[in-house]
Amino acid sequence: MGSLKETIQATTLADINEGIVKKLEDRNVHPDIINICKEELVAENYFHSILEVFKGITKKIRAKTGLTQDGVKLMQKAFSQSSGAPFWPINSFVTISDKNEQAGFCDIMKGLFEMFRNPHAHDPKVERRIEEQDFLDLLSFLSLIHRKLDAAI
Repeated sequence: MGSLKETIQATTLADINEGIVKKLEDRNVHPDIINICKEELVAENYFHSILEVFKGITKKIRAKTGLTQDGVKLMQKAFSQSSGAPFWPINSFVTISDKNEQAGFCDIMKGLFEMFRNPHAHDPKVERRIEEQDFLDLLSFLSLIHRKLDAAI
């Protein structure tokens, strides 16, 4: 059986959301992620938080590359090696390992957009329920993506 625990009554939206933001900060999530979806985090709206984070990633890629595509097409154009060197390499792109890392990054980016951004952009919120643990894990992974983009050549 459960037990009662004394708590302090929340008086602001920030108080209500202290838990999820603290969890993200404890994971050292990239500041761009928290900044871009603060409002959604305060509302504990994981669905729209995910959309905002993907919009932020898209904006960052477009700003660094000047490309205008969206979604998977943008990832393919920016990171693919299909026509030789990628438009935006994430490393020195010299060794086989560099080229393998680039190919993997491109595949991951396309997969992330197909698996998370596209369904959240096209399906109703009620059909895209995400649990807190999965949400935290996804944002942690997207934090790694932001760091890779920040360090890209």
